[in-house]
Amino acid sequence: GKKMQEGKNIYSPCAGIMPLREKLAEKITEYNHIPTTAEEVMVGHGSTGVFTCATMSLLNPGDEVILFEPFYGYHKNVLDIIGVKVKAVAINLNDLSIDFEQLKSVCTERTKAIIICTPNNPTGKVFSKEELLQIGHIAKEKGLFVITDEIYEYITYPGYEHVSFASLEDFKDFTISMSGFSKTYNMTGWRLGYARGTPALIEKMSYA
Repeated sequence: GKKMQEGKNIYSPCAGIMPLREKLAEKITEYNHIPTTAEEVMVGHGSTGVFTCATMSLLNPGDEVILFEPFYGYHKNVLDIIGVKVKAVAINLNDLSIDFEQLKSVCTERTKAIIICTPNNPTGKVFSKEELLQIGHIAKEKGLFVITDEIYEYITYPGYEHVSFASLEDFKDFTISMSGFSKTYNMTGWRLGYARGTPALIEKMSYA
């Protein structure tokens, strides 16, 4: 009865309850160094669910997206379901380097986004600031969105530092940054993920 009188017997907000979004905005601002407001954050059904919302909001069948390979299987699976073609750019397994000339060469008029998973699943590669800057400059030159999966952001080997792509230069303007609670807090069953993007993108993703 009390909860009903308080109006808590209806659907919760599509983007998640505001107190959680406010706390996540604080975390993203302080830990990831991406100045963020609650209006730029959404909570979703795990990071994969948030990724699905991002792809459905940004992409159409026939579009192309760049994945660094080896890649996380669910990323490709979601793209396959919505009819988006994957262009793979190899991670050199000898030294985990990226061939940026190859990255440029696979871009076509149909390319709409680059997906970065850092720290990477399955290789463990932590993209360096210098690598992220090169990717960002290519994305700006080609007019591409960037979607980052940072679910392993707290899990790095000694000597490696996680850098959030959207914390660099003006990259946050064309980036959707994703993370979640599953890996860091061993809360896989709760299926809680979240994303940070521009208010316009977050609004569209919330209804996806």
